[in-house]
Amino acid sequence: MGTDGQSPSYELASVLFMDIVSYSLRSIDDQTEVLTTLQKIVRESAEYQQASAKQEVLSLPTGDGMALVFLRDPIAPARCALEVAKSLQSHPELKLRMGLHQGPVRRHADIKEDVNVVGGGINIAQRVMDYGDAKGDAYVIFPTLRTRGGDNHVTPGMVVEIPAPSDKPSYFKVERSRPDQINEVLTFLISPKPLVELKIGRERLKVGDDQLSRWEKQWKAKSYKLEDAAQEGKVYTLAEKEAARGEKLLTRDDPLPQTMYRVDCKAGDAVMLEVPLKIAK
Repeated sequence: MGTDGQSPSYELASVLFMDIVSYSLRSIDDQTEVLTTLQKIVRESAEYQQASAKQEVLSLPTGDGMALVFLRDPIAPARCALEVAKSLQSHPELKLRMGLHQGPVRRHADIKEDVNVVGGGINIAQRVMDYGDAKGDAYVIFPTLRTRGGDNHVTPGMVVEIPAPSDKPSYFKVERSRPDQINEVLTFLISPKPLVELKIGRERLKVGDDQLSRWEKQWKAKSYKLEDAAQEGKVYTLAEKEAARGEKLLTRDDPLPQTMYRVDCKAGDAVMLEVPLKIAK
């Protein structure tokens, strides 16, 4: 409730959240330079200029970037993001993350009595941005000859443990490739036929950007994550253990796993599914 006993007034806003990748690792002089460059790029954006002239955008500094809160046109932040991205092509020294979201916000005076905003609209825009970090190299970590002997055959009802308990080591270790890395993406590619362009050896195989883009264009499908709360915290069932050892296949009568993915694809199609994993701070 507000101080006058009335409910706070919320607005539906479209938020563009931006921050500079590896900002904290730069020197103070470099921080000042790249932040000044970003501010100049945003101010020169036609979308920002139009919204600013109509007083339909709030600009909020965030230390290593900014949040632009558009109060009228819901498409304006997307167009602004495209304009900023285009301008960044001539500034390779400036790597930027951006997140977009539309949701409720409420105006609130900050410590300097300047207009600020709070609410889910801006919070979720920041979370979206957190998944938009510059991507590192992609690698095929399975199959390799060191994991399950290179056997990546699957069939309905089959339990595949990657790595297998008999592999040495029997686990994958995830390490940050740089100090500011915030997430890892596991990509599952399931196809009815072997991918002849992959030459499997004992070590992980680096995938080029062009190859990855072709796979995404061909096979990336819309997916839906499903959680069965009744299975949360439960250990392997006897049936799952037997299926993992190759002694049986799971059936519809067996308990569901806790996490499942429904994928929009046709029977017999190859399918590509991405699962983001956030790295704890």
